[in-house]
Amino acid sequence: MENTLSHFQVSGLEIKLTEDKLFINTSISNEAFALRSVDGIGIVDLVEQYNICLWENQQQLKSSITPILGGITFILMGLFFGYQISPNAGIFIFIIGVLVLAWGISLRKGK
Repeated sequence: MENTLSHFQVSGLEIKLTEDKLFINTSISNEAFALRSVDGIGIVDLVEQYNICLWENQQQLKSSITPILGGITFILMGLFFGYQISPNAGIFIFIIGVLVLAWGISLRKGK
C-alpha cells in the first residue's frame, strides 16, 4: 500500500504524490511518474501578475462610467429640453451625447 503524501483535485485534474510516484489524472489521460526519474519540477506563479491586470481592468471599467452617464444625460437633454430652446440646439446636444456615449463604450471595451 502506497502512502499518499499530498493530494490535489480540481475540476478535470487530480494530482496525487506518494512516496514513490507522482500520479496525474485528467479527463483524457492518466500518467504516473517514478520520483527517481524526475530531476525537477518547475512552478510558475502568475498570481501577482493576474492581480495587477485585474486591478487595471477594474480601473478602466470605473473610468468609463462617467462618459457613459454623461452621454446618456446629453442625449436625454437633447431629446426633452433641446426642442424647447431651439430644434438646432436639441439636435446638437443629442449628437454630442451620442459621441460622448460612444467614447465611454470604447473605453469600456478597451479600444
